Formats: sequence, structure tokens, C-alpha cells
Amino acid sequence: MGKRATKTYAHSSEVYKQPTARKAVLIVGFVVSLVALAFALVVLLSFFLSGVGAGVAELFGKPLLEAEKLLCWIGIGASIVGTILSVAGANAVKPIAHLSFLCTVLSFFSCIAILVFSYLGMFVANIIA
Repeated sequence: MGKRATKTYAHSSEVYKQPTARKAVLIVGFVVSLVALAFALVVLLSFFLSGVGAGVAELFGKPLLEAEKLLCWIGIGASIVGTILSVAGANAVKPIAHLSFLCTVLSFFSCIAILVFSYLGMFVANIIA
């Protein structure tokens, strides 16, 4: 049995030689993570403050719970995309990658919690009524 030839693909080694491309992907991931965190903060504020909730409901032209659910799903999707992009460029600048991961974790879990409370509240309201 002979030795197997090792193949090196040119595109796989070229990616690591372009740190500016990795930084650009990381920055885009960080911005998407910040957008996800902004959505999560708006949802949290609208959940706990009635004035913000009325503004969100008026902005979307839907009842508050539907608007909150829509914002939560957008926040969850943005946090997943931000995490993927941040992982792709994480070796470029590690502190920004860590901050991006913090933003995505906070936004993801706060949006999930608000969704659970919203669906649970609607379930309990249907049982009571």
C-alpha cells in the first residue's frame, strides 16, 4: 500500500491570507448582532412599558402581541446570522468577536423568553375565557 497524496486546495489557504476580508465579515456580523440586540431591547421595552408598546403597535398597525412576536422572530433570525458571520471572521479581531457573541446571546435568549411568555399568556387567556 502506498502513501495517499495530500491535496491542498488553493481557495482554502487563500482565505486565511486575507485578513481584511475576515475583518469585513466580522464587522458585518457585529453590526447584525447589534441590530438583533436593538430588536430585543425594543421588544423588552414594549413588553414592560405600555407607552413603548402602544408606539410599536401603532407603528406596525397590528395588535401588540403580534408586533412583539414579529420583532422577536426578526431578532432571533438576526442573532443567528450575526453569530454565523462573526464565527466566519472571528480570528481577525477577537475582542469584537467576543462582544458580538455577547450581543447575540443576550438578544437570542431575551427574544426566546418574550416569545415563551407571549405564547403562554395567550394560552392562559384562552383557557380563562
